[in-house]
Amino acid sequence: MADLDEYEEKVKSFAELGVKYDLPVRSYSSGMRARLAFGCCIAIDFDIYLIDEATSVGDQKFKKKAKQALLDKAKTANVIMVSHDIPEIKQFCDSVVIIHDGQLTYYEDLEQGLEVYKKL
Repeated sequence: MADLDEYEEKVKSFAELGVKYDLPVRSYSSGMRARLAFGCCIAIDFDIYLIDEATSVGDQKFKKKAKQALLDKAKTANVIMVSHDIPEIKQFCDSVVIIHDGQLTYYEDLEQGLEVYKKL
């Protein structure tokens, strides 16, 4: 990081932990840890974001904020998302990989992949 103070301010602002931000992370709830981790990742401009159900943490306000942040990042980066939330997949993805019985199958067509997934 070129400017660690700027990075920390971005994380602090995004995570919305208030005065608890300065407490030891070991004292955080799992939801607080997830918010902090998401804030740490979203404050960096990556080429690829690997997301595992990340927009399912926090209250409705934070979920909405996290989803919008990812949509904004997806304009300039790739997003690889692990999710069982079909509407979310449709919002973020243009192809699907299904792992079933130890076999990985790639579907370039999003709708085709989702139809196969729904039948499993």
